[in-house]
Amino acid sequence: MEQVTGVAPRVVAGGRPDRDDIVLTLAPDRALGAEGHRFDSTGPVRVSAASTHGLYYGTRTLLQLLRTTATDHRAVPRARSLDRPAQAVRMVHVDAGRKYWRIPYLQNLIRRMGDQKLNTLFLHLSESEGFRLYSPRFPGLADPDHSYSYSRADIEDLKAFAARHHVQVMPGLELPGHATVISEAFGIGFGSGPGACAGAHTHPHLTPDWIIDMTGEKAIARSKEIVDEFAGWFDAPLFSIGAEEVPVQLAECPRVQDHLAAAPDVSTLGDLLNRYINTLDDVVTSHGRRTAVYNGSEHLAAPQQRVRAPVVFLTWEGTGAEPAVPGHDEIAISPFYNTPNNHHHKYPDEPWMYDTWAPGNTPDMLGSGVVNWADYNFWADDEYFERHMAGARAILADRTWNGSPTPDTLAGFRARAARVGDPPGTTPAWKRPRVKDRPSHHWTFDDAPYPKGWTHAGSPG
Repeated sequence: MEQVTGVAPRVVAGGRPDRDDIVLTLAPDRALGAEGHRFDSTGPVRVSAASTHGLYYGTRTLLQLLRTTATDHRAVPRARSLDRPAQAVRMVHVDAGRKYWRIPYLQNLIRRMGDQKLNTLFLHLSESEGFRLYSPRFPGLADPDHSYSYSRADIEDLKAFAARHHVQVMPGLELPGHATVISEAFGIGFGSGPGACAGAHTHPHLTPDWIIDMTGEKAIARSKEIVDEFAGWFDAPLFSIGAEEVPVQLAECPRVQDHLAAAPDVSTLGDLLNRYINTLDDVVTSHGRRTAVYNGSEHLAAPQQRVRAPVVFLTWEGTGAEPAVPGHDEIAISPFYNTPNNHHHKYPDEPWMYDTWAPGNTPDMLGSGVVNWADYNFWADDEYFERHMAGARAILADRTWNGSPTPDTLAGFRARAARVGDPPGTTPAWKRPRVKDRPSHHWTFDDAPYPKGWTHAGSPG
């Protein structure tokens, strides 16, 4: 409040409020749900809610109103409102497997999310190119250097910071596909050991070690140990294990065919993947969490094994307006991809998001999320992604909170968002240090080792 108005309010409990006071009230109110609030500025400014989440979001409304007044930022319009979100999960997803995000940027992101009433930061912490959680239990899996991975202490600090802004930190790992870094660290990929699968059994630009060997006891045991370790680091209700894009040609690998012929509980590649998901689901649920996976497994024939009903699907196909995987709760991420690189050129369609898209409101549609992927762009500055993400994130925040039709054009919305600006406490963007008489960037185009902290997941050539 003081950063916006220049006035440090005195905090008191009880008493009779004056006309210029701000009154916060926590009391049961069924109409508000878990995160809603009532706002009344016709006398003293009153914010009431049934939860501390609701009170926090009500005070964000107040701070935004104060920031947009043109004079001394000490006046708000006379108004009354009842405000509650259209969706329960309002997510920002960042690819922290391929790209290491600096903690000061993540803190700024959390500040912005809290201000925009977004409540879930999904850190996708492993990819074929990198594993970003360092635990002494698994030497060689993640680089212990703080420039490339997060320690347990880093995560605890980030969770505590996020909690102050009413944001939960949801973790995600990537198994059994997108897992070269794990496979090579422990020798548990389909490209390892006797009877290894070949390049023809995976995507053509990758190696067979891109996929953890779902037929091997050692690989399954190590997968469970990894999930067990890192599920204990987080307290968000969901823990993602990935589980998408397993190549269909893997079914032609003799190692897979021999296993399917011998095992009584699996007869197809789909069965094998679903059994693996359910095995890791046992580990996740032992920590009191629900498992989340990206969708895709539902496209593989699986006559003997079904993904368990409580598993939540992160749907990256379809419009995100209606559920796509029957029998499962879902979080829609497909229309909101931000993959800014020379290959995909993929950005969220902001006019469609604002003018056309409406969040799904069926009981099994838990929410929606804007997604950042760092394919082919691992070393771009955090602010490069922020510039591409900021507009779509603001629109998603508005649409997942306000399910009603939009009141104006996208240009009008952008102008309002610009007036609101960043919340108090946002720190300046990190800038690459300049060195006198040296260029900021220098490319020699010579052969060189793959950079420290990353794994090369591609096939040779």
